[in-house]
Amino acid sequence: MSWAGWQRNMFDAYQEGELIWLDVDTLIREQTRNERSLDDFARSFFGVRGGSYGEYTYTLDDVVAALNKIAPYDWAVFFRSRLEDTAPSTRLDGLERGGYRLTYGEVPPPTIKALRDAKGIISLSYSLARSLIRVERS
Repeated sequence: MSWAGWQRNMFDAYQEGELIWLDVDTLIREQTRNERSLDDFARSFFGVRGGSYGEYTYTLDDVVAALNKIAPYDWAVFFRSRLEDTAPSTRLDGLERGGYRLTYGEVPPPTIKALRDAKGIISLSYSLARSLIRVERS
């Protein structure tokens, strides 16, 4: 296997980023008993310049401070663990907190099977785990 085969795809960062922000949303909802959400954070964080589209830089500390105004939590530890640790255990926390669980099956779900049968191949590059999966409501 070539070195490129050992490297992570650049799209992994986008997919894992989506899972991190899902985790943030479910944590905000949990901490505020569903009174606040990621939408509240986005309105306050990205609405700071009143419609200006100029460059606006920020740091992790700025994100943490803004999140703490929405829902007090140890956001610095939260982000450091998800951005710097290599343990995969936190990647699905947002799904689980949202009431779902990731399950694997021997047989593909009917929709995936139908697409595979119709086209002879199926791309799962946009699926959660890039494999035959089923997300079930717990």
